[in-house]
Amino acid sequence: MKDILAEELLQHENELIRLRRSFHRCPETAWEEVRTTKMIRDYLTPLGFTLKELPVEDRTTGLLAVSDCGPGPVITLRFDIDGLPIQESTSVSHLPTTEQFRSETDGRMHACGHDGHIAIGLMTAKLLSMHRDQLHGTLQILFQPAEEGCRGARPIAESGLMNTTDIFLAGHIVPASQYPEATGDFIVTDGSLATTKLDVRYRGKAAHAAHPQDGLSVMPGVGSLLSRLYALTEDKTSNTILNVGTLSAGTNRNILADLASMEIEVRGKNTEKNDLLTDMVIRTIQDTAREFSLQSEIQIAGSAPSLKSTQYLTEELNRLFQDSSLPVQTSPLKSTAFMASEDAAHLMEAVKSHGGEAAYLLFPASTSAVLHQPDYTFDEAVLTKAVYFYCHTALHFLENTDQ
Repeated sequence: MKDILAEELLQHENELIRLRRSFHRCPETAWEEVRTTKMIRDYLTPLGFTLKELPVEDRTTGLLAVSDCGPGPVITLRFDIDGLPIQESTSVSHLPTTEQFRSETDGRMHACGHDGHIAIGLMTAKLLSMHRDQLHGTLQILFQPAEEGCRGARPIAESGLMNTTDIFLAGHIVPASQYPEATGDFIVTDGSLATTKLDVRYRGKAAHAAHPQDGLSVMPGVGSLLSRLYALTEDKTSNTILNVGTLSAGTNRNILADLASMEIEVRGKNTEKNDLLTDMVIRTIQDTAREFSLQSEIQIAGSAPSLKSTQYLTEELNRLFQDSSLPVQTSPLKSTAFMASEDAAHLMEAVKSHGGEAAYLLFPASTSAVLHQPDYTFDEAVLTKAVYFYCHTALHFLENTDQ
């Protein structure tokens, strides 16, 4: 079977690259992935999957592809589909520019590899559909919206969609330069940065700037808040990270600013450290508001706990890919932490809560830049390796009805 898979992948390699590039041209940000979802649906429709809308209220992007192959385990593969609000580079040294698959939408870009993830998911679906008669169980492929900002996975997890999943897998293409100790084609994670995203507002009272006694500017409170927030992580360790990503306040130079809006995120080396910092940030926002007689509003816009792959699945994957004759090899580094945050952690926790197994994978690749930069792209050779990983793993669990 391993040789057949490798041959099929070779035959579909050009199609896989075309898929990645077609999605790169049309990036859509969180909860706006309408065209992306239609392209996914159109590709999957002829493959015999049952296509289902996701059970997220008032949201219509993303989908679940299901192939019911009789009694056996349920395996769910998850792929994220959203892009970022980044203007893509026009440099002639940028591969999407030279190969003419640069973003066609101003201010939007696939700068995190999700275009590659979609292509991997679709080609995995296609190859596994060609071997449906060998499968025993249920294959679910989840194309998840709104991973950026950690907003999409939690409502899906809370809907109960993962309640029947026995094996859950998700992964991310990552810059190999950030994982120099990993020489294999994939790494099973044993952690990641946990995160909380906060939308914050301060409200005062507008007035003519020549008569400040008649109003209440939010500006002194905002200035104090910024210095206090950054002081919470001033030791500069990697245990906790804070970023005020956006700040908007005021309407005119001669009017006291009566409203300030901020987008803030905190991250912790693990869930506990993130939760501790989040509590400190919320208290600091509220205490500063009271000190400056301002009203404060705080909304949690997204979150993710730390990724924790189960021991059984970690060991099984590393064992499965130790065969030197396979085109994909496990890294000698058995596990490591993802140097970012991922809301797939919510789905993993939902699977683990009823005794299921879950793992998150990193696929190191040569990249032109680190994630979330305008000139980011990756070596497309990683696509075939990731597809082989998912297909070989799915066949292993769905052919073996003892699992």
